[in-house]
Amino acid sequence: MRDKNSKKLLNWDFKKQLQTIRPIRNVKIKQCDYLHFLFCDNSQLDEFIEKIPKNNDKYIAKIAGKRCSDLDGLFSEFKRAFKFPDYFGYNWAAFDECLNDLDWISADSYLLVIEDMDKILVNDSANFESFLKYLFNTALEWINGRNYDDFLTKKTPFDIYFHSNEKSSSDIVKRIFETSVSTTRPIDEKMIDLKILEKYLDLEISKDELGELSQGFAPVKYHGSIEVHKEHLIHLLEKYLKKEISDNDFVDWVNFIWFSEWYTYFEEDSDLIASVMNELEEIDEEGKELTVEKAELYINVLKNNIEV
Repeated sequence: MRDKNSKKLLNWDFKKQLQTIRPIRNVKIKQCDYLHFLFCDNSQLDEFIEKIPKNNDKYIAKIAGKRCSDLDGLFSEFKRAFKFPDYFGYNWAAFDECLNDLDWISADSYLLVIEDMDKILVNDSANFESFLKYLFNTALEWINGRNYDDFLTKKTPFDIYFHSNEKSSSDIVKRIFETSVSTTRPIDEKMIDLKILEKYLDLEISKDELGELSQGFAPVKYHGSIEVHKEHLIHLLEKYLKKEISDNDFVDWVNFIWFSEWYTYFEEDSDLIASVMNELEEIDEEGKELTVEKAELYINVLKNNIEV
């Protein structure tokens, strides 16, 4: 069993969950679905925004974090950036209502950039958590579309960019993901702990940390955890087929993600993962070699949710 200081074995591009890209020099973006982090100085942020492809159907709103040190400042800045109506009530209910409406803006997609995220509500943890909750829920409502009796909206992209300089990057990521907003979430959300996930992608993660990642994804229905482990198994099998990982290391990593007591609580297609894991375990215990045919079968099973 490998610990968190074990040698790095693989480094694949897990595009569905996390990417690191540099659209302009010295600008680093960490991306996770609709939520993105930009770590650069303010002039580079302006350059980044300038390079975003623009059209009449995309609405770009920029929030100055330095003006949002308290709740009144935050509400005022969002009112300005999103052109909230004059009747905006400067409270969370009004914030939620207006940000989910935006009927006065003609757009097919929204892009929100918050400059100096580290300066948002710096001495108000409770309202900072409320801010994240309403913001993330709003993004998901736009992305998933609404089908209420009196309020229908189509699926609409709503991307959020949190900016800070490099010096403050670790602090702001930690502050965001230490809130309860990131650890308890509906089944269809994609919030994750970026730092733990990075270690997972590089296979430099302890069993305890992997368990924390799994539970943190979806503590109620485990859907996010299932998808992570499924992707991991698929990648391991694909690397094995390409001979980019040895037989011994493959067995080590299969064992590494094997939590028998945890799989007991899987739902939906989780039995699929357990079935593949059981067969892999039998192959290991009997001293057999995983054949190319079997590896391809397991990949097909996991990708297409079919019986083993």
